[in-house]
Amino acid sequence: MNKKQLEDFINSENLKNLSSLILKLTPFEFVSVGTVIGYLLSYNLTISEQNSLGNWFELVGQIILTFNAQGSVNLPPSPKQYVDLENKVKELEIILKKYYPFK
Repeated sequence: MNKKQLEDFINSENLKNLSSLILKLTPFEFVSVGTVIGYLLSYNLTISEQNSLGNWFELVGQIILTFNAQGSVNLPPSPKQYVDLENKVKELEIILKKYYPFK
C-alpha cells in the first residue's frame, strides 16, 4: 500500500461511517459487539496467532490513547478557562490590595 492509498483509506467515507456507527452504540452494545468480534476473530486462530493479534489490537488502542492525550496537552484554553483564570486574577488582586495596598 503506497502513501496515497493509505491516505485515501484513512479519509474514506466508509471508515468514517464505521467509526461513527461504533461510537453511537450504547455501552451495552459497544461491549457486546467487541465481545462477538473478539470471539469471531479468535475462533480459527492458534494460541500464538491470538496472542499476536491481541497484542496488535492493544497497540492500536495505546496509539489512539497516546494520540488523544498529547492532543489534549496542546489544546488552546477554552473560553471558560479564560474566564476562570480572569476570576482568579481578580481574586488575587483583591487579596494583594488588602494586604499590600498600592499607592
